[in-house]
Amino acid sequence: MALHKNNTRLLAVELLSTNEIEGDYINHLIEKSRGFQQLSPLDRALCLEIVYGVLRNKRHLDAVIKNYITRGYASFSSQLKNILRTAFYQLLFLEKIPDYAVLSESVEIAKRTVSLRYARLVNGVLRNFQRNPYRLEKPKDDNLSALAEYYSHPEWLVKQFARQFGKNELQAFLIANNQTQSVYVRRLKDMKMTDAFSEFLEPVADFPRYFEVKSHSALQNIPGWKDGAFCVQDPGSGMAIELLAPQAGETIVDLCAAPGGKTMAISALVGEKGHVVAVESVKKRLNILEENTAKTGFENVKSILADAREFKTQPADAVLIDAPCSGLGVMARRADLRWQRKPYDLKPLVQLQKEILANAATLVKPGGRLVYSTCTIDKSENEEVIADFLEKNSHFTIEKATEFIDKKYVTNNGFVRTWPHKHAIDGSFSARLRRNNN
Repeated sequence: MALHKNNTRLLAVELLSTNEIEGDYINHLIEKSRGFQQLSPLDRALCLEIVYGVLRNKRHLDAVIKNYITRGYASFSSQLKNILRTAFYQLLFLEKIPDYAVLSESVEIAKRTVSLRYARLVNGVLRNFQRNPYRLEKPKDDNLSALAEYYSHPEWLVKQFARQFGKNELQAFLIANNQTQSVYVRRLKDMKMTDAFSEFLEPVADFPRYFEVKSHSALQNIPGWKDGAFCVQDPGSGMAIELLAPQAGETIVDLCAAPGGKTMAISALVGEKGHVVAVESVKKRLNILEENTAKTGFENVKSILADAREFKTQPADAVLIDAPCSGLGVMARRADLRWQRKPYDLKPLVQLQKEILANAATLVKPGGRLVYSTCTIDKSENEEVIADFLEKNSHFTIEKATEFIDKKYVTNNGFVRTWPHKHAIDGSFSARLRRNNN
């Protein structure tokens, strides 16, 4: 059979191989892909299902595939591995796709992009699976290596979670990371939520400003979207805004501000008499922030290109740090992140976080407040960074988050911590610190 130039499965293989070889994040590759834009809505959905499904389950898939290849799988090209992974993902996880379609297209893709020899190998492996289907057995909770393979996570990450939080919730956390995440928007402007919105949005319990988007493709059709009445923001991420509690007329510094979701939320809350200083160190990201904030029509945001470790300005009522982090709380949303991160990434990140926090402290006026937030669950980037800061800055104290946030999202130490497996939102951490009046 001949493959159409915009073949969905071929495109999925190409995106996965580019992601693996070049290391560019998959969402960036999809955004830049002309082939993806040319697909029909139905084929786009299938392509995304295969791409994200393979990324979430890559280690699980490799373990199954190796049962049908006696040697040499590690030396296979990325293209050949992803032909097999996409095929096995469809056979193992997608019940509505007929086996013959998976087999015939996978073989044709191998012929076209690898070689006739390896096309025969793909055909043989897939037919062998049909005759003798193999599936991984669900492991016991205390077998960390087996859990890492079955739920397709790096072993170092599974061991680190178990060490920091124990094993009781480990399996639930791993399962949640393999689920498709909902898309949420935050309302920025006061507007009457008429029946017209119900076609696109569903209110979110516990979060009155937030709505779940019923279909991601419906974003552009939401009434008020083009006028900046909403921004895409997960409630877990938005917890930092609630903890900061911006007040009308305040001046607030937003460090590491791009892409601007938190900036827009703060801008809406401080109002026309307030001011937001949005700081971003990367010009391209600053441009995105400026494009996003311009849509709202708010005129109280000043964007500045600067390093958050060195930026200076007049002391503000409050400072928000949306710190660069490992992102280990949003692995469900960013399916390839688990494979991009390495354990040695954390030490330089922690040092960067400490330096940003140290400078941020100089930007808070006496009596003002400082909120430190991340989208990671790792304690070394969260509680330990705060503990180090307080040891060196006795003029700051922790303010318990329960004064601003429902206690179900607050730790015993007074920090905000959200979990995908507990709260069905992104994993996040936030701490609110108050500077003494001196």
